[in-house]
Amino acid sequence: MKFISVPGLSNQINIFEKTDNLCPKCSYPIIKGQCKSCNIFRKNKDYTGGKFYFEKNISVGEYFHMKESEKPSEKSKNNMTWLILNYKSELTFLPFCVELIKLKVDDFLKNTLISKENFILCSVPDYESRTYKKCEELCKLVSKKTNINYLPILKKVKETKKQHQLKSIKEKFENIKGIYEINKDYFEMINNKYIILLDDVVSSMASINECSKILKEARVNGIYIFSLGRNILPEKAENLK
Repeated sequence: MKFISVPGLSNQINIFEKTDNLCPKCSYPIIKGQCKSCNIFRKNKDYTGGKFYFEKNISVGEYFHMKESEKPSEKSKNNMTWLILNYKSELTFLPFCVELIKLKVDDFLKNTLISKENFILCSVPDYESRTYKKCEELCKLVSKKTNINYLPILKKVKETKKQHQLKSIKEKFENIKGIYEINKDYFEMINNKYIILLDDVVSSMASINECSKILKEARVNGIYIFSLGRNILPEKAENLK
């Protein structure tokens, strides 16, 4: 982990760096040579399907789910969590998140043989009832900063429970089945393209895998997830306190 300064933000943000021992598939910290998150995914294949439809997830930093009363202060050791919690509710924190995602996207593009012109940006759809669709706004601003075309490819066709309110892997994966669809206006435009799919926090991987499955069925070449936070399981969070 390293701390970096984000222009306009008073405190430094702790982010993952290349030397961190992270899972190359999902960005979860490797412990004793294993990725616990991927192991849980595969072990519960009756609910998860056991197959990843995305190429990889690249997260900016660690995220610790907390009760509102435990919301970390600006001087918390985990300022990435602090930033994400504020971004989820206040538009003023959006530009700082854009800069952090851009940092990871730019680094990725430098190290891939795929041309930027072959990528399309889209986001994991938010609840239609929300006025502030945070991930959609994040995606639009990242598109402007990176010059990667943005399209609202995916739409959420029904309301569901919030993923973080569900405890079991079974509940999380059943909760998102059939809730996303491809916007038919863009179906032909994404054929044989590569997708950069943005999400704010990756936890069980249920939402990003379901979105990726639908995109693969629409004949895209590959899907790369970029997320602000990689949710840390409670047992590891306890060890890090």
